[in-house]
Amino acid sequence: MARPKDKQKELLATKPDRIYSYLQKLTAIFNNLPEDKKSLAENTIERAAWLATTIEDLETLIDGQGYTEKYKNGENQFGMKKNPNVDTHIAMMQRYTQTMELLLRMLPEEEKESPEAKALFEFMQKRPGNK
Repeated sequence: MARPKDKQKELLATKPDRIYSYLQKLTAIFNNLPEDKKSLAENTIERAAWLATTIEDLETLIDGQGYTEKYKNGENQFGMKKNPNVDTHIAMMQRYTQTMELLLRMLPEEEKESPEAKALFEFMQKRPGNK
């Protein structure tokens, strides 16, 4: 599946630049948290930004390498196996989803009505396993 042109341009930026971009977006959404939640949220937002960019990198690798790869163990044992990046991607997506759910639970009720928060809530409700 080809990436949209703007996504391809975004991926050309350095990883620290992309992390910073995510930090800015997430900070804008979670900027009105109560003081007692801000310090926890800051660290969690940094983790979410790192996870999001790393997931993008993994997706680019998987798109280029495929979901499977050839292997050969010895002379007669060979075949196809799952690309190890796929397992890493799955694990990181789970952590990212948990991280975003934690952040969303920190939002005050009135902030949960913002368009950005609603979009995040809708995304979390659509993920597999949620009913």
